[in-house]
Amino acid sequence: MCNLGESIARKSKEQGRMEGRMEGRMEGERLIGTLMDRLFSLGRLDDAKRCAADVNFRNMLYKEFQLAYECLS
Repeated sequence: MCNLGESIARKSKEQGRMEGRMEGRMEGERLIGTLMDRLFSLGRLDDAKRCAADVNFRNMLYKEFQLAYECLS
């Protein structure tokens, strides 16, 4: 019976991790989408291209547009 409880707990932890990763991914996609939308609306196409490949530059832009400060700390 003890093994059954441990198995259930382990499966619950795994499911929680998977759900957390999915939520994190969705939030990341929302952030990059918001950033790209703002860059395109301002005509900053070169910045949009650069942030697609340069994480440090992208983080600088998140700060510039006041997006996700808590994710960058």
